Amino acid sequence: MVTQARCEALEEILAEAEKLKMYRLDGVTYCEKCDNLVVRIQSVLEDVNVEELSADEIEILKAIKEKVISEEVFAESSSILRNPKEWLGTLNE
Repeated sequence: MVTQARCEALEEILAEAEKLKMYRLDGVTYCEKCDNLVVRIQSVLEDVNVEELSADEIEILKAIKEKVISEEVFAESSSILRNPKEWLGTLNE
């Protein structure tokens, strides 16, 4: 994939990552959007060596990573909040 096309694809993925929080109310749609994002990232970076990435592409990837980590934190915390067993803690507390 040519650098310019790859950069454009990464920018599109970043835009999608920024929209993920809009889908949080519907778990099924949220999971589908997250899965789609992962598949797109994998397809764009499938045959790419780190040395081939431009500085712009690296910055976009860092921004995508930041968004994905933020969504992962949300997903983990909301999972804990939805599970009453997690509210009780351990018997030793």
